[in-house]
Amino acid sequence: MIEEFKKYMRNFFLILILIFLTNVSFSEDNLFHEDEIVACSNFYDAVKKSSNPRVKNLFPRYLYNDFGFKIKIFDNDGEWTPFRDEYGNIKIGEVYSYKTLDLIKPEDSIVNINGEKLETLDQFYSVAYYDEVEILRLDLLNQNGESYQATIESHANAWSFIDYSLEDIYISDIDIKKGTTTFTLRESFQFNFDLENNDNENSHPLHALAKKYLINTKDADNPFIHVCKPTIEEFEYSGLTDPLDNDTLNLVKSDQDLIQNSYKITPYLAPFQSYDNVRVSNKRISVQTVRNQFNLRSFPFDKQIIKYQIGNGTFEVDDILFWPQAFTIKTLNHFMKLDDISGWQKKKYDIKRILHRDTVDVGGEYRDAISIEIELERKHGYYIFKVILPIILILSVCWSVVWVDPKELEARLTITIVCLLSLIAYNFVIDAELPKLEYLTVLDWIVLISYFYATVPNFLSIISFRLQKTDLRLSNKLEVISKRYGLSSYVLGIFIIVWINAFSNPDNSSSLISWMVPY
Repeated sequence: MIEEFKKYMRNFFLILILIFLTNVSFSEDNLFHEDEIVACSNFYDAVKKSSNPRVKNLFPRYLYNDFGFKIKIFDNDGEWTPFRDEYGNIKIGEVYSYKTLDLIKPEDSIVNINGEKLETLDQFYSVAYYDEVEILRLDLLNQNGESYQATIESHANAWSFIDYSLEDIYISDIDIKKGTTTFTLRESFQFNFDLENNDNENSHPLHALAKKYLINTKDADNPFIHVCKPTIEEFEYSGLTDPLDNDTLNLVKSDQDLIQNSYKITPYLAPFQSYDNVRVSNKRISVQTVRNQFNLRSFPFDKQIIKYQIGNGTFEVDDILFWPQAFTIKTLNHFMKLDDISGWQKKKYDIKRILHRDTVDVGGEYRDAISIEIELERKHGYYIFKVILPIILILSVCWSVVWVDPKELEARLTITIVCLLSLIAYNFVIDAELPKLEYLTVLDWIVLISYFYATVPNFLSIISFRLQKTDLRLSNKLEVISKRYGLSSYVLGIFIIVWINAFSNPDNSSSLISWMVPY
């Protein structure tokens, strides 16, 4: 009886041990926790403790033998479409090889490729990737419209992307005197970890950890996925690479108290999503003031290019590239429809590829950057109705003295001097809006010629008064010429000033005067 009891207890403990070991084995294979906070905390710990260098460091996402550049494209409602220049030539986008960068530049245009006119995106892919061509011979145009040629040999390249999305943009201030523009921005910076070393058979080790801690596949038809939103402290603790590692170019001021950062870790699982992936993103809301160069020669009939430029802060152009997502274009399309910039009308925008490096290290290595350029045209109604027309009216009053009897010298001089003082007052109004420029704007020329025409009636009055006593015939003739050509020559002079400026500065002139240019 005792032996049977001992045997029973031994078997019982063996079963308990087997159950325990089974549970341990199960817990090691599936560490998913139903509570999202606990599951995400376990994931951060696993990342922290991982000895795989690819979990906490950035390695190349793409490894290719190619020509070191891509065509500039955008997502046109689900279809990739190339950007073209004014002549219809396809433009170059990313350049991620220093060998290639010595020969061509982003935003240049390809005319011919291996002796054939480049017409379509498929044609470029066919020649550059699928036909196993070892050498590309290109006929190109640079951004100044100058033609040149380049011969590029196929070579090894390795790089990764920062996926960039502009989610909202608002221009809160354009300060012409200081030469600055203030943007309020909501942006998203993302790393997508999908394949290990571009191997279609192996997922990235970070995604493997996400599967283990954040994805429950017990229900094969309806898996449960946790999305983690770590605090800054939790993100730094995990050791994950922050995708928000960038420089805002030409930055004047960024109010740190207004910056808001929010991290997000989102796993994806095929076939329930379109791919196996884990996305690490940092969303930033910020207010940034940047320098802009303004060409004010056509003021107040001018248009300006406002630029927001952002580039990688650490990695070189052959390591990391910015990749603007389709949402950026949707955001800018929506932004352009809004009339929310006081005194300015939005005309068009462009997203350009540029290269940057530290200003103190002009011989250093390039980093990839993008430039969001918005063309604005000044609303000129204020200046026409509140400045230019009043000036013309003042000059009309000034020249009305030619209809006053030349003998009334005191009355004439009183009118002309009052008009001249009124012009001086308007000059102060204009100066308050503009910086101290080394050149004259259209409005400066108008004011300057107005000063000249405001002083002429003074001298005419004095001369006519003197000629009344010495040469009445000449005095009368002078009065007739003054009445006939005085004010009309002033208006013609203003028109000539505007025309000359539009002709010499067409790229900076608004549509109100650009029609004067024959090309």
